[in-house]
Amino acid sequence: MRSATETTPETIISYIRDADGRIISTRKDVGALTTVESTQYDDLGRVVSTTDILGRVTSTQYNEDLLTTTVTTPSGATLITKTYYDGTTILQTGTGQREMETQLELTQEGILTTTLSQGVVLSQTLQNGFGQTIRQEQPNTLEGFIVTSNTYNSKGQRIRTQTEEMAPTLTEYNELGQTVKQTVLLDQLHPGDPAKNRISESSSCYQIRKDGIYQVQTSITYNAEGLPLTQTTETMVSQLDPVVESKALSFDVYGQRSVQWTEYTAPSKRTQLSRIPTSDIVAESLVVDGFTISQTNYAGIHSSQERSYASTGMMLKQTDARGNVTAIETDLAERAIRTTDAQGN
Repeated sequence: MRSATETTPETIISYIRDADGRIISTRKDVGALTTVESTQYDDLGRVVSTTDILGRVTSTQYNEDLLTTTVTTPSGATLITKTYYDGTTILQTGTGQREMETQLELTQEGILTTTLSQGVVLSQTLQNGFGQTIRQEQPNTLEGFIVTSNTYNSKGQRIRTQTEEMAPTLTEYNELGQTVKQTVLLDQLHPGDPAKNRISESSSCYQIRKDGIYQVQTSITYNAEGLPLTQTTETMVSQLDPVVESKALSFDVYGQRSVQWTEYTAPSKRTQLSRIPTSDIVAESLVVDGFTISQTNYAGIHSSQERSYASTGMMLKQTDARGNVTAIETDLAERAIRTTDAQGN
């Protein structure tokens, strides 16, 4: 149970459990709106039937070998899934479904996984004993395959990726295993020259400031002349200010700053503010219990909305800057079923 707020009536969620403690029914009351969901289990604890808030039933049947599952949707369509003893899916088919088959083969290089559809190979993946993907093959239009190969270091980090005869991508890591540099190697004689190769670098650190602790992430790319283009993002990860809930700053390659932050303004209310370089107006949104009731954009245009609940669904009213009101009525699943504009259409 939770108390009512300005945008949400009193909400009560109640459960019915079976002898094993499993939830078999969930009822949610939001003011006059009531929804019920239910689940049925068999003697082995498997889900055999679920009913959503609209009363639609989805049933599940299990084969005697426990490896084949048939799911029947409310429309009558079926989805059949067959798995191997280790849980690997080896076949998916059903009504209106594209048949997908998976074959596993143990080779000298590792485990080769082949995905087929009605006998046509869709992809092949080779993994070594550590679960690392060594090679991936995708069919092309010439009855061949496009092969992508990966190379790993002794720590299991992927350091090189190459597709066919295209330029390889080299990846470097720091002591924490974070990616710090990626190079598309276009000139093998000058691998460190940013004017001849596509190089991107990244770094991350933490800074203590007056209002909290920030994670500072810096990304560097290079233009055609090899000059660096730097972008920085600063995100608050720990708050020291009792008013500020969150804050994020970003600096583009021109040094222009954008700021987004959220402040606690009253019980159950938060104000989201945003500032961009191209506007002197601070955009503002007032959020109550997760629902935005008013907002002002960077041009100073104001709009608002309100909602109410009935036994058949929710009513949402939106008011634009000129005072025009649009009413949207939804069903129990919050799907729009009727929209009325300011002129009554």
